[in-house]
Amino acid sequence: MIVRLQRIETQVANESPISRFASTESSMIAQHAAAHRPEQPKLVDRKLRNRLILANAVAWIAILVAIRLVFF
Repeated sequence: MIVRLQRIETQVANESPISRFASTESSMIAQHAAAHRPEQPKLVDRKLRNRLILANAVAWIAILVAIRLVFF
């Protein structure tokens, strides 16, 4: 049992998963970068996102103030 376990550990130690996946990973990244160029976000989308973030912050502040008034 111990000898078999040591043999398996030796085989696993000799294999390098990084080198095996490095070539495929780098080629996939290169293909993805060439195929997909990020588009510039539209100004309208950015304004909408900023308004949603601001509305979310205001809503959380209102909820916290309401809880504080009710319980304290």
